[in-house]
Amino acid sequence: MFMQSLVNSYGSSFMAGFNGANKIDTFAFLPVQSLSNAVTAFVGQNIGARQLDRARQGIRVTVASSVVWSLLMAAVLIPFGADLVGLFSDTPAGIDAGAVYLRCIMPFYAIFAVMFSLNNAMRGAGESMFPMLDAIFSLILLRVPAVYWLANHFGSSYMYYGIGIGWMLGFTLSALYYLSGRWKRHG
Repeated sequence: MFMQSLVNSYGSSFMAGFNGANKIDTFAFLPVQSLSNAVTAFVGQNIGARQLDRARQGIRVTVASSVVWSLLMAAVLIPFGADLVGLFSDTPAGIDAGAVYLRCIMPFYAIFAVMFSLNNAMRGAGESMFPMLDAIFSLILLRVPAVYWLANHFGSSYMYYGIGIGWMLGFTLSALYYLSGRWKRHG
């Protein structure tokens, strides 16, 4: 709601561009989301069967697949984002606004995919508290203020880097917690 409120404050063309780019972003992230949801069940089943090595292997495959997909999407959406946003918005200002959104978030896509995959893997192992706190802190408590701060200090063309800032923190926390191995004790 806070993000949409800020986007709306820049006018209808900016809002149309953001909404179009957000649809493209959502579509691009669906394979990562599906892989992450699958790893939740996979890890849970393998932890239950006392097959920790198999669970780890599934996590590695999920993370690697998610990163490859994210890099592929970045390679497509950064240069061709304006053309794709043009399917949703017919004004140059709207197309430009949507293309800016995609150019700002796509460099961070792979780290978001890793964070998402690791958090879901830990949920599958029975560790639900850390992934929830990580998501709240990085996706809400840090991201929203970062977006507003960047918008106020650098303008609308830079505000979406706040999303990447939140993703970087979430990735760092997820990776550190995952590597610590503390999530395994819940399974």
